[in-house]
Order: sequence, then C-alpha cells, then structure tokens
Amino acid sequence: MSNSHHTWLLLGLLAIVLLAGACDVTQSGMVTQGDAIHGRSLWAQSVCIGCHGVNAQGSRGGPALAQTPLTIREVVDITRRGGPGMPKYPASQISDQDLQDMYAWFQNPVPAPTGEWQQDPWTQSGCGGCHGANAEGASAPALTGTSQPFSAFETVVRQGAEGMPKYPASQVSDQALRDMYAWLQAQAPVPVATGE
Repeated sequence: MSNSHHTWLLLGLLAIVLLAGACDVTQSGMVTQGDAIHGRSLWAQSVCIGCHGVNAQGSRGGPALAQTPLTIREVVDITRRGGPGMPKYPASQISDQDLQDMYAWFQNPVPAPTGEWQQDPWTQSGCGGCHGANAEGASAPALTGTSQPFSAFETVVRQGAEGMPKYPASQVSDQALRDMYAWLQAQAPVPVATGE
C-alpha cells in the first residue's frame, strides 16, 4: 500500500472517531436532540431545583448548570453515579431523554417569568433538594403540615441537625423562615370528615 493510501485510510479512521465522539450516546443507547421547553418544565417539577436553583443558576446546595461547560455525557454520568452531597438518580427515576431535555434547557436557559416559581418560598429556599420538591420527603424527612411549633422549626434550621447544616439569618432571613413555615403549614392535608 502506498503512503497516500495510508494517509487517506488514517484520515478516514480519524473522521469516524471524531463523528462517533460528537454523537450524544449514553450507556442505554442513542439520545435524540433535547427539547428545551420540556426540559424547563421537567426542571420546575424536579428536586434538582432545590440545590441547583430555580433557573439552574446554582445555590448554596449545588453548582450552576445554566450554560454549563459539561457535556451531556458528563451530566448523565454525574446524575447516575451521584456525587458529594448528591444522590444517584437511576434511569427509572429520570430517563436519558429527560436529562437531554433538561440539558438543552441548561444550554439555552429562559428564566421563569416573574411570579411563576418565585412566589413559592419553599422552591426559593433550596430545601427541596433534600426534603422533596413539595416537602413530601426525599433524602430528608417530609415537612408538609409539620406539627412542630415555629420555635422548634427555627431552632433546627438555625442550629442544624443530623446531616443538615446550620442556616444562619445571613443565609435564610427570619421573614423567609416564617414564610416557609406558613407554606409548610398550608400543605397539611385537609382532614376528611367521617360520617357517624
């Protein structure tokens, strides 16, 4: 084989390798192009919002993901294996396609309109990352309709608890804490009247 044939063969192999590397392939197969609008909707309903922020801008619980330099492969890998302070999320909880859709939104983030998510003090707090998007419990206990008095709630938040850091007033204001407590109380299920 002549040198020119070797050169073309090597260039062809290099092109194949580069094209394969450019495809969004995960462990479970091909992922189609993401839907940023669907990704934004998924984000709003996910517990991820609690640590990574309402608009994926980051918070005290997790880094910003808006305009992330991470590739989709890296996002899927981190999501599946978890990391420091982040639980694992298997495909049974969030599919590769849903991750692709959220990733598309990360790359083209459109902030939520004023008042859409920001009116909810729970979502703003970031506590949903551990206690669940609706405070229904996740890696930390459920807090919906908590029966503890405000003073006990405030003590836990300010002093921390097992696996939970302290949140001083510089991080969570007294007013934000009262608003959050009122929101949690409002989530209490309404008792069903029983007939005699």
